[in-house]
Amino acid sequence: MTRPWISLFLLLGLPSAALAEELNYAFFQADRLEYQAEDNATVWDLQGWYGADLHKFWWKLEGSDAQITNNDVQLLYSRAITPWFDFQAGVLLEIVDSENTAAAIVGLQGMAPYGLELDVATFVTEHGDVGLKAEVERNFYFTQKLVLQPRLEFFDSSAAASELDLGIRLRYEFSRQMAPYLGISWHFSDDSDNDETLLAGLRFWF
Repeated sequence: MTRPWISLFLLLGLPSAALAEELNYAFFQADRLEYQAEDNATVWDLQGWYGADLHKFWWKLEGSDAQITNNDVQLLYSRAITPWFDFQAGVLLEIVDSENTAAAIVGLQGMAPYGLELDVATFVTEHGDVGLKAEVERNFYFTQKLVLQPRLEFFDSSAAASELDLGIRLRYEFSRQMAPYLGISWHFSDDSDNDETLLAGLRFWF
């Protein structure tokens, strides 16, 4: 009888012998760890992976303590489909205090032309609601250490109002792995007033 994990490797087109030959690495990044003045809130956008060039396990954690603690957790299988993009599929968990909502999620993450960093995914919740998440970033290097990063984040769901966040962050890279930043962000929503906030944070990876 074929074991389930062997069947999974065959389904993904990866023989178990080839898997054993791959070298696995780990990566962690705090893309945003910041304080937003308008809401007196801490915001976090953390992600990481473990795996090799072709196959990885990704996790992503995004949240805020603006009014109530809200976390979006993604647990994803990721497979490289081009030198620049990965296909990702897995589970999205929305954790609002003690209430949890689960969803199946599929998407693409990678580098588009002109240095655009994209992370786009669609999801279907356990209640049948359909949604879309999209993030776009671009780095402009004024010097080797001073970097301007425009950022756009869009969220749309059949169960909630559409939201759009636009931000500009100016960071100083003491090293490639560590950079404090200042910026400004604008939040637009269908069911609330538009907000503007100053922010300060730290970006790091290892």
